[in-house]
Amino acid sequence: MIDKHFLYEQCIHRWNKKENLSNYAISAICYRENPVTDVIIYGINHYDDRDVIAFKPFDYENRMISVNENEHIFKSLQKEYEILFMGIETHHKLWKEIEMSYPQDIHYKKGLKKYISYCKNNHITKKLIETFTFDKVADITKIVKIHDKSDKSYER
Repeated sequence: MIDKHFLYEQCIHRWNKKENLSNYAISAICYRENPVTDVIIYGINHYDDRDVIAFKPFDYENRMISVNENEHIFKSLQKEYEILFMGIETHHKLWKEIEMSYPQDIHYKKGLKKYISYCKNNHITKKLIETFTFDKVADITKIVKIHDKSDKSYER
């Protein structure tokens, strides 16, 4: 069993040592143990929230790639990654994306289901997001539940 606190500290340490990240803040950290620990750190540009990078701090190549954060997080979750950390701004961004795009434009529906389960288990709610972001969001749990009654494509 992995020590999540230690893993989080190691991720922060490696992020801070990486060059060319001064314009980015960590938005999320996902990990999996299969058979070794694999980690993805997502960073969002302070000046342009559409500019998101993914960084694998324990990968030999130690490279960064540009990604669509929302899609990439759902894809990672669908590939057995777990959320280690996610900032409230990232939750806000994901909830807005789900509100606007579900079900047509969310391609990793199993990953989305896993994200919603994470939110429920960790008390990430509409009220919490609205309190910290000062912005209204839809209750994504209700949006997904309504669509699931008629669309089972997430089971693919």
